[in-house]
Amino acid sequence: MNLKYGRTLLGLTQEQLAERVNVDRSLVGAIERGTSGASIDSLVTLGAAIHVPAHVLIMPPAEAHPLILAGIQPLLQKAQIDGLIEGKNLPAGKKRKRYTGL
Repeated sequence: MNLKYGRTLLGLTQEQLAERVNVDRSLVGAIERGTSGASIDSLVTLGAAIHVPAHVLIMPPAEAHPLILAGIQPLLQKAQIDGLIEGKNLPAGKKRKRYTGL
């Protein structure tokens, strides 16, 4: 559950996360569903891939989700800022104004 929360916050599919950590996609799905356990090494690797310590992945969701969000939020803010710099993430019909130095 916590792994899925972090993965979806980052906008990753199970396959993309699996590729990042060099495991099979079905293992990521099984861990997220709780039908398969993960080794400590896998938890460390998966946690690092979503920018949280491994122990957060096994915490109750009510405790873990704020920690996951706090770990990922700087990445989300950077992506949002980068998107604005590149002219993405603007409301429909809006264009980025060019800075003229005035």
